[in-house]
Amino acid sequence: MREGGAAREPARAWSDRDSALWHTCEIAADLAAGAVPQPRLDIATPFPPRFAADERFWAAGPFDLLALRAPEGAPPRGAPRFFLATGAGGLAATAAVALARAAGDARRRAEEERRAAPRWVRVDAGALAVSGCGMYWHTPAALLTWDWGSVTSAEVLEPGAVHLTGEGPAGPGSWILRSDWAELVFVTWALQRHPRHPQLRSGGWLPPGWLSWCATQPYPTRLASAALPPAGTRQVGGHPH
Repeated sequence: MREGGAAREPARAWSDRDSALWHTCEIAADLAAGAVPQPRLDIATPFPPRFAADERFWAAGPFDLLALRAPEGAPPRGAPRFFLATGAGGLAATAAVALARAAGDARRRAEEERRAAPRWVRVDAGALAVSGCGMYWHTPAALLTWDWGSVTSAEVLEPGAVHLTGEGPAGPGSWILRSDWAELVFVTWALQRHPRHPQLRSGGWLPPGWLSWCATQPYPTRLASAALPPAGTRQVGGHPH
């Protein structure tokens, strides 16, 4: 117990997610120093690297892919309805009903628009592999390969989720990639393609407080700060394809 009777918070155990972040930070430290990261994990994939002769996979793990989609079967708009009261007070009654119906119609339209609005939905899942040259999405249907030059923008939305835009096989697209290795995808792309990215310079790509927590664990990382300035970075692991 702490002074004042407050209960001590239970210690958080080291998890697979923490291991992924630790490896991500070690790779980021090498990249920021202009060094070529050496593979630290034994990565076995059913497909070979394809962007460079010396390409090596740095990490691999499950991923979910989300895309912005309009929901199917959006409700049709209701047909206009009319009401006309006659006799004494008819105009007042007609106006009251019209106002009530207008309010109801406005609520229905708002609900229809809400239900018809595009939303992020899970469209695929599989195994993600990351190297210095790009990333690989291995799904039950296909193997999709992305060199870093094909990714046009990236932003970490929350821990374990990165929003990507890029030029895919079917043209430009926008996705959210959820994975323990989402931060590795971001930092590898940003250090090579956009070293002045605001999240890279501010350190906002790592979960808040994770580096300081990691420093108290038996496995401190060499990355002193998540804020990585553009100076000293360079392309590693081959050229963009």
